[in-house]
Amino acid sequence: MSLFSYNSSHKIIVSIAILSAVALHTILNRPGQPTYENGQVKQSGSVVNGHNHGVWTWYHPNGHRKMQGRFVRGERTGLWVTFAPDGDTLTTGFYRNDRLNGDYTVYAPGDQKVHVTHYVEDKPVSSAALEQH
Repeated sequence: MSLFSYNSSHKIIVSIAILSAVALHTILNRPGQPTYENGQVKQSGSVVNGHNHGVWTWYHPNGHRKMQGRFVRGERTGLWVTFAPDGDTLTTGFYRNDRLNGDYTVYAPGDQKVHVTHYVEDKPVSSAALEQH
């Protein structure tokens, strides 16, 4: 007979303690949503398998949208829009396969179109200034 008896219950207790510590560390150290000093959220959107996916929106410190567009598995697609702090549209552009493909439009205050450049695979192919009314 041995002077020491072996009790395996300590393995279960140690395992539970380690798993609890890992879970707590994960919860407390996950990256939070970025915010400005005033508490306003800087951006919102979803990440799927490590890639931006779906509609993403960036915000000015005053809460108005700064930029908005859609990602598909990390690549820009469809309409992307940038906005001034007062909410007016600054630019619009169309993306396909993460490249400008279509009209890229610049706006003056009051959402008035002032310039349009047509792109194919990120290369400008035509450009036109528009009359302001």
